[in-house]
Amino acid sequence: MMAKLTITDNSGKERIHELVDDVTTIGRASSNIIQVADEKASRQHFRVEKAGERFRLVDLGSTNGTRLNGVKLQGQVLLRPGDKLSVGKTVFLFEDPNAPVMPPPPPPPQEAQAPAPSAPEVHPEGAGRR
Repeated sequence: MMAKLTITDNSGKERIHELVDDVTTIGRASSNIIQVADEKASRQHFRVEKAGERFRLVDLGSTNGTRLNGVKLQGQVLLRPGDKLSVGKTVFLFEDPNAPVMPPPPPPPQEAQAPAPSAPEVHPEGAGRR
């Protein structure tokens, strides 16, 4: 089995595209390998590139952006099985049964907060003595 994108358009119609090419282009233009009719898609919206044993998602400077698991993508990122890419109302589910097992991505950085001051320990006079 090979890596694939399961594409669901805004009407719920589903199609599957196997990632056989080293570079798969996605967008509104008919010159793309995967053409989408979504009004939010740019003519050349994003591409999926083979990167060794993995696949990389690259946004092509699209006007409305490409979302990866609900977060707007900046630049490029390696894809993980189960990743959901979206352009407008069109969703692409990335599946790769041959993907190497990778550790989960680190959690997003949180703002550093100073620890709350702790109250000084109070020992009642004579506690613990008999």
